[in-house]
Amino acid sequence: MLKTCLYGPVTSWRLGKSIGVDLLSDIKKICNFDCVYCQIGKTDILINEYDRKIFVPNDKIFKEIESLGKDLDVDVFTFAGRGEPTLAKNLYDVVNFIKSIRKEKLVIITNSMNLYIDEVQKSLENFDIVMAKFDAFDDSMMCKINRPINKINPFEKLYNGLLNFGRDYKGSLELQIMFLDNNKSRDVYKNAFEFLKNIGPDKIYINTPIRPCDVHALTFEEIQNIKNDFCFYFQKHNILSRKNKNIEIISVYDRYKNVKLG
Repeated sequence: MLKTCLYGPVTSWRLGKSIGVDLLSDIKKICNFDCVYCQIGKTDILINEYDRKIFVPNDKIFKEIESLGKDLDVDVFTFAGRGEPTLAKNLYDVVNFIKSIRKEKLVIITNSMNLYIDEVQKSLENFDIVMAKFDAFDDSMMCKINRPINKINPFEKLYNGLLNFGRDYKGSLELQIMFLDNNKSRDVYKNAFEFLKNIGPDKIYINTPIRPCDVHALTFEEIQNIKNDFCFYFQKHNILSRKNKNIEIISVYDRYKNVKLG
């Protein structure tokens, strides 16, 4: 049984001071991916997106949120935790409840796999920021990096979900691309450029796993070269966001420049 749905406050270099919201479990990792780089470790319970359900009842979550008090000094509520938050069928209810009694921004960190589901898209409409995973650019690479439970056309579902969601979403759509040895070659990631042009995100995070996990991080130089390549390509081809603005491209090392890895 989940002891608490909330954790923090924690300080995020991207979001400020954040209260985490976990709608799944503080004991088991529940996800439809088993990413090789996940800092939490191997997925304990792999479930299909078709099997979305309520893991923690609304009354328990609402009670914890109400207990925070109006004088709590935080910037955002971030939906993340031990697994994929869009697997929780009461995500919409919790978002609306927080919106009704709190003033802070709402952020969700998602693996993007469930965005093709209409109910999920509706649940995300009231988020100020949607941080969405986009690590691989075909089925083969997704199965190597993200290891989805559903291996039937996973990339097509993920990409079309992002594309359709982004067309109407009014908040900030921010894509996170995790670079490893598997996808660091330009021959691999150049395939992402056309997809990214069509999605038109507001921000792109060029990441590598600097926290302990089962794969090693790329070096500052490797990540900087990838970032420069993205910036050059987008500028050369005048690729703008869906809001017709410049796409901000940020490297994890823009914040952690003193981390010695690789």
